[in-house]
Amino acid sequence: MNTKSNVKPTSKELLQRKKQMEKRMAKQMDKFKAKRMEKQPDKRAVIPTLIIHVIVLILTWRDIASRTDDEVRGNKAVWRVASALNTIGSVAYWIFGRKPRNPLT
Repeated sequence: MNTKSNVKPTSKELLQRKKQMEKRMAKQMDKFKAKRMEKQPDKRAVIPTLIIHVIVLILTWRDIASRTDDEVRGNKAVWRVASALNTIGSVAYWIFGRKPRNPLT
């Protein structure tokens, strides 16, 4: 390589620099891909979680449908949307959205 700063690099030097840069970029891409693979969720955990969410959602919607408006705190449609978005919405309905049923009626 030329050590003088005012001398233009030769085509051979430019080619070497290009190869070095390509190697560095390839290493960086490999690191990026490895990190990305580490962050992907495990499919063995996603499917059971999805099944649990659907079961809890069905039970929540059945309970909402079986209750009158007076037996639910808030709007029934809002509770349906909240429970459909995530499992926490269903849990919130079971804890906060239900009023106790009067056993005498």
